[in-house]
Amino acid sequence: AADTAEVRATEAERAAQDLLGWHAKAAYADGALQIAIRDTEGELVRLNELAVRLGRPTGEAVDITASIIKTPGGGYAVMDMDAGYWRIDLVAMGEGGDRFRQHLTMRAKQ
Repeated sequence: AADTAEVRATEAERAAQDLLGWHAKAAYADGALQIAIRDTEGELVRLNELAVRLGRPTGEAVDITASIIKTPGGGYAVMDMDAGYWRIDLVAMGEGGDRFRQHLTMRAKQ
């Protein structure tokens, strides 16, 4: 029964997130990971919290809880990221209390 309740909670969270229509994009430039979370209108989402965990998708034990800075344009950056393939796990909380999760993969090129 506990597994069923957990599955239902996960499905409810996923449905609530789908209704938000938010999507995250990641780009790498000048040694920094740039992150932007946008709404259905293409506007940057105003966040109260953002947590970023970086890891290598190949299974290397390199998971990092990243330090985040807000950029002048309203996005976010993670500094001092090495080149290579990365798994990016995002957990954000919007100003209205909406919770958002997304998993991205990308290749950072020097």
